Amino acid sequence: MKRRHLQAICFGAVALLGVAACSSAASGGSSAASGSGSGGTINVGLLSDVTGAYASGRTMEEGVKARFALQNAEGGVDGKKLTYEQVDTTSTVPGTLSAAQTLVQNDHVLGILDGAFNLSGAVGFLKQQNVPVVGFSTASQDFGEATFTNMFSVTGSSNPGFLVTTTYGNFFKSQGATRVAGVGYPDASSSNSVIATMKGAQAVGLNVAYQNTSLPIGSTDVGALALNIKKSGADAIYLPILEDTAFALLAQLKEDGVKLKAAVLLTGYGQATLGSPPAVAAAQGDDFMTFQQQAEANTPATKQMLAAFAKYASLTGEPYYDDIQGWVLADLFIRGLEAAGGNPTASSFISGLRKVNNYVAGGLYAKPIDFSQFGNLGIGVGPGNCVYISKLQGSTFHVLPAANPVCGTSTGQTVS
Repeated sequence: MKRRHLQAICFGAVALLGVAACSSAASGGSSAASGSGSGGTINVGLLSDVTGAYASGRTMEEGVKARFALQNAEGGVDGKKLTYEQVDTTSTVPGTLSAAQTLVQNDHVLGILDGAFNLSGAVGFLKQQNVPVVGFSTASQDFGEATFTNMFSVTGSSNPGFLVTTTYGNFFKSQGATRVAGVGYPDASSSNSVIATMKGAQAVGLNVAYQNTSLPIGSTDVGALALNIKKSGADAIYLPILEDTAFALLAQLKEDGVKLKAAVLLTGYGQATLGSPPAVAAAQGDDFMTFQQQAEANTPATKQMLAAFAKYASLTGEPYYDDIQGWVLADLFIRGLEAAGGNPTASSFISGLRKVNNYVAGGLYAKPIDFSQFGNLGIGVGPGNCVYISKLQGSTFHVLPAANPVCGTSTGQTVS
């Protein structure tokens, strides 16, 4: 799921490195990047839910800024510097289309980074324009459709019918849980995620105690919901919902005396939670999913990322999860540019990245992604459907050995 973004539409340039949030580029969606040889720039678009229902005060921009700045400091891509434009989707389907049109037709970006929750309004236009899109499969099922060759999910090509895998079921079982609950929104991404996870839990011998996919987006009126979960006897819960709602629900469950052996949140990892005492109190002992290695893993890949955050985006300490997501979006786009050849076009980017079969996000992923494959994955990243899970204890996220990462197998079922 997605997640917690936003900020201003236009940021100032990063001095000396040429990373500009407010620059314009000379390249169009299907033309060569501006400049040639060792000069020029490559301009990229970033779609973000700056306002509206999915806005939460932060976008993925800082992660994009840091990753592009690091690449520019190392010489760019074949000597070309990377710039980006961020545009607000207003968290609506028409707004997403309008933002995409602005980036392609006015800003002439070579490709799009999708940091928006719902990309459905723009996919048809971006396909028709042959614009490369790097994003998250949860934003649109079209990332898993073979006809949308221009769309690349940073987590791999998830099955559009929501392939059922045992990833979270394996985690719940490792924590001693026996009766699982799932709560989601009515939209297809959230509701199908709940259904697939509950089926995966059943596949490893767990019982589904409670399932609800009608929660209004952004609601914190959770008293009746918590009571129903308590009555169900659930001892674990799966929450592909925005963190404000998840924290309100978890706090109410604790007040009602419900003791959970595991509570998996798909949102909330990072500084946004640690910086809020009520959130820290509500989420004590709960489990936070990331697709990538957590900052606390202290690996070469996480060390490089954190150093770049500090140097190029003035981010120190625990990063926001949006920052990590933005970093990976930018990293995959860079990999696509490298695969596109010396003077990249939209077409050479798409054909080049489709041949990449060993993408591991600079070491942040457990298993490699093969972009020649379509619709072959369920929950998680790569062929193992892997995710990383951290537990909040005190004011720190702790890497769980049993979920570093936790992976799962496909049951052969789909939700739809």
